[in-house]
Amino acid sequence: MKDYVFIGWSRNRDIAIELKKNLDKYGFICVVGGQYEGNPESVRNRMGTVNETINFQMNHCDQSILLFQKIDDNVGISGNLIYELGYINAQYNYIQSPTKLHIFRIDITRADDALF
Repeated sequence: MKDYVFIGWSRNRDIAIELKKNLDKYGFICVVGGQYEGNPESVRNRMGTVNETINFQMNHCDQSILLFQKIDDNVGISGNLIYELGYINAQYNYIQSPTKLHIFRIDITRADDALF
């Protein structure tokens, strides 16, 4: 069996769901962060709050993909996703992070770096 993969997202959950569907075809067990009905039963809404659920999901997964998008056109990025990035990075040691944590910027360009 392949790894559990946590997919953190901001702004557009549909992208995370499509990514999950594609990776599931290759035997990965993907978990879209939060309360998504398509997640495996073992990581679905097990805790009281969204934060507790996401922390449980991140702890349960072997790898992570974070999909960064601007919250609104030309305005900031999700504080929740920044939290997830820090939490996951701390979960993996500095040797594992480059191979287990994958970050994708969907609508953020190098020119936007100055905004953040």
